[in-house]
Formats: sequence, C-alpha cells, structure tokens
Amino acid sequence: MMATTHPATRFSVVIPIADRDSGLVPKTLPSWLALGAEDVVIATDKPASQELWEAVAHVARACKSAESVRIVEVPRSDEYRFHQAFVRRSGFIAARHDAILTGDIDLIVKKEAARAATKVGSEGIGLVSLSKIGGVTGASGALRTVSFILMQKVSPPRFTGLYAVWRPFWLETEDDGIRKVRDPRVEGYPEAGVGILGEDTYLYLCMKRKYVCLHDNSIYAIDVKGFVEDLPKLQYEWGRRQAELRSLPEVIVASVLLAYPNLLRGFLRQRYQKARFIDIFAPGFRWSDLTGG
Repeated sequence: MMATTHPATRFSVVIPIADRDSGLVPKTLPSWLALGAEDVVIATDKPASQELWEAVAHVARACKSAESVRIVEVPRSDEYRFHQAFVRRSGFIAARHDAILTGDIDLIVKKEAARAATKVGSEGIGLVSLSKIGGVTGASGALRTVSFILMQKVSPPRFTGLYAVWRPFWLETEDDGIRKVRDPRVEGYPEAGVGILGEDTYLYLCMKRKYVCLHDNSIYAIDVKGFVEDLPKLQYEWGRRQAELRSLPEVIVASVLLAYPNLLRGFLRQRYQKARFIDIFAPGFRWSDLTGG
C-alpha cells in the first residue's frame, strides 16, 4: 500500500551549480527566488569559488532573499561516478522541507513551476516533472524550438530535469545504482537506449517503481544554454533509442527539422547493426540489467 501524506504547503528549492556556471547566476537565479520558497539550497563543489559566493550573495540581496538562500559545499566522493548526482542529493539532504523543487542553474523558471511542489507527498505522488524548452539562438535555434514544441505536443516526454520530488519517497526508492550512473554528456554506454540515462532520470526510474510520477507538458522553463540534445553525442544516443520506437521516415523528418544529423546516424547504426537495446523506461528496469556496470 502506498504511503499517504498531506500536500506540502512549504517547499525547498535545490539547485546544483558548478563553478563554471557562476556567470549564469545573475540571469537565472532571480527566477528561482521568485517562486516563493523560504529555503533555497545552492549545492556546489567544495570549495566554492569566490566568484560563485559573490554572485549568489548579490542576487539574493537584490531579490530580498538573503535569509532564505544557503550555499552547501559538497566534496568529491569516490563512491559516485557522476559528481553531480552526489551534489544534487547532498542538496536534497540539506533541504529544510520534504517537498523539493529542483532543476539546473541554466533554467529561467516561471512562477507557476512552484505548483509542482504542492502536489508531491499526497495520494502516492512522489514526483512531478515539468516541460522546458531550449532558448532561441539564431534562425536554426528558432526552427529547433518550434519543432521541439510540436514534438512535445504530439509525443509528451515522460520526465524532464525540472521536477518536484517528495524526499521520504526518494530516500525509500532510490538504490545504490545511482552511484554507477555516468555523465551522459561525456561518457557513453555500450547498450543502445541507455545513453540518455542521467542522474535525474535514474531517480525517476526508481521512484516510479512504487509511487505515482506525473508530468505537466506545459512549458515552465527556458534553458539559456539551449538544448542539451545539441550535443552530437546525445543526438546520436537519442537516435539509437528511436530505432525501437520510430520509423525511418519519422526520424529523417525529425533530423531535418531539428538540424540534428547525428540523430539519423544513431538511428541507422542501431537499426541496421541490430545492437543490443535496453528500454530503461520499461517496468522493472534495474541497473543489473546492464552489462559492465
């Protein structure tokens, strides 16, 4: 039987930030502070740079949120292959409230995103994710943005990296496999379908084994860095996954509209070489399903 609690009225915000992204703080952090959370945790590497401390302090004072913002410094752990997984989870532990809204510092979020945090923790709801879109940069970026919006309307994502989570359910469901998850932007997996497995996705996969996970397909944030799929490696892995889900004409159209040639490359490689495919979204997925873990 699923645990029953009451909807959260107060929530924490947890944002992992790498020092290299300190320059994004003045542009994006004000939108997070406008959500109304009385507890905002900035989780970052230990030691945090002076630039990051100053940027966060300046924005917090300007937004009259100095009392609600905390920086939590997280040392590297040999137990985690992907450092950001450890940083975000350290922020979860440090949060003052069980209802947590989290996302990356490259997001400018809408105030309405706070509603997701009020839904978790009741009626078996463990997680609520929200759709986001990449920022427009140039003519190709505009076409890509429109194409992504249309694709999301036709085939909504199951999960995104902007989400609210109920901490007790997270602590109950996430297993030690999170320590083996790799950074999908720089490391690969030999198994097709797994290349898109990041630390957030792993949390979602563990959560949905027992608790309700919802997704709101309205656009709640803009990623100022653009689309993570702009990275050729992720285009390629996305294409490999589509080999089990889409037809060749569909992928050709998507590759052209999005200007993602590596999407088609990955699709063709997987389709015609018949490499092993693992559906990480299938019920019952476990890290042990993978080889070379």
